[in-house]
Amino acid sequence: MNDRELIEKWLATFGKGVDKKLIEDHVLSYGNHLWHLFTWGNVACFEGDEARKAFDDLQYTEAIRFYGGYSNHIDDISYVNKITAKSVDKDKNSDVYIVAKDYSWTYVRTHEYGLGPYFCMRPELRIHLQDNEWPLEYIDHDRQIVRAIVFDDSGYFYFVRAVRNDDFGDAALIETSGGGVEPGEDLHTAIYRELKEELGVNVEIVCKLGVVDDYYNLIHRHNINNYYLCKVVSFGEKNLTEDEVVSFHLSTLKLSYEEALLEYQKCSATRIGRLVANRELPILWHAKMILNRELKKYEGR
Repeated sequence: MNDRELIEKWLATFGKGVDKKLIEDHVLSYGNHLWHLFTWGNVACFEGDEARKAFDDLQYTEAIRFYGGYSNHIDDISYVNKITAKSVDKDKNSDVYIVAKDYSWTYVRTHEYGLGPYFCMRPELRIHLQDNEWPLEYIDHDRQIVRAIVFDDSGYFYFVRAVRNDDFGDAALIETSGGGVEPGEDLHTAIYRELKEELGVNVEIVCKLGVVDDYYNLIHRHNINNYYLCKVVSFGEKNLTEDEVVSFHLSTLKLSYEEALLEYQKCSATRIGRLVANRELPILWHAKMILNRELKKYEGR
């Protein structure tokens, strides 16, 4: 891929939905940089230490790196193995861009003091994950699943605690609420039903966050997880199944964003916990970026 193709794909991916005139005037015009895309509050992203932490927590083996980032020229396109934000900070080049090979995320360390670094994810994620915890023998079925990052007006997030002791091991987990889509059910109907059953909440769907497909090799299953961002409208009674009560001891977790990150980290001590965290942390980051952007818009009115 040459300079022009990479620039066009980077902008088309992370600038999707941004006003074209803003991009022309403040990103593509002479003397501007690609990372100026993140300075106008139109793109959901993390900045500063929040960006560094998300970048360090990413699971990947190889990414694309380039330097410069002027609208018409970039330098030294290469592949790089997983590196830390600290290593990028020490890079003596002016602006450093790291981007996933599938363009699902990008990290930018700028030359301007007090601006960045920035971490941004594709507006609607599409993530493919493998199960590295159990050996793959065969996969014999798919499961269509809906899940949600649920938040309220006070900025709290709602998850489920599952406590299990089965073939996956003895584990206490944090997970997003959700479950399998029933025959003949559309995704929106399924997510409303699942959240009412597991959390007892009626919600408004804000947006679709993306799809993560992953695998549970132990039970030979391919999971297609459709994630939504949902805001609580009202609380009511749960309607848990017997299996959810007896086998998984399902309960509700009400957490701040920081508390949720720590809980995923703690639960990653088990194999099934690592599979869940690898799937859900990028979705939680993405949701928080969107909420941060909307808060900035509100404060700027």
